[in-house]
Amino acid sequence: MSSLMKIAVGIALLIGCAGSFAAADELSSPRDVAPTGTLRVAVAVGPAASTFWATRDPASGEARRA
Repeated sequence: MSSLMKIAVGIALLIGCAGSFAAADELSSPRDVAPTGTLRVAVAVGPAASTFWATRDPASGEARRA
């Protein structure tokens, strides 16, 4: 890779990172995340506990993590 190409890639990465930091500043209030005042989340229940899945407690049926 030529040095000119490396510089171009580096500049593109810097511009991309700067843009993502600027976007993070735009979410400055809770109303931007939950405009109705309610934040809803979901829990995925799977066959085995992992980073992405919870399991159900056999006694209560409630979702639980490992």
